[in-house]
Amino acid sequence: LPLTRQGVPTYEANSEAAKGGYVLRDSSTGTPELVLIATGSEVHLAVEARELLEAEGIGTRVVSMPSVEWFEEQPREYRDRVLPP
Repeated sequence: LPLTRQGVPTYEANSEAAKGGYVLRDSSTGTPELVLIATGSEVHLAVEARELLEAEGIGTRVVSMPSVEWFEEQPREYRDRVLPP
């Protein structure tokens, strides 16, 4: 059970969290120019950075990565969909 003393926002549950990593916020421009990967209490910082970058016209995706190990165990197709090559 992950805990933090910081007051951070929570995000909707996502069944793909069990895959170790998933797209939390996608680029508004289609294919992202930049992918921000975050975990735990840093996720909200990545979401805030995405908002600033998107406002500047930089298509940005935020990937929540609770477990690199679980993510690496996923099929290549899934990993490439989350983190485009």
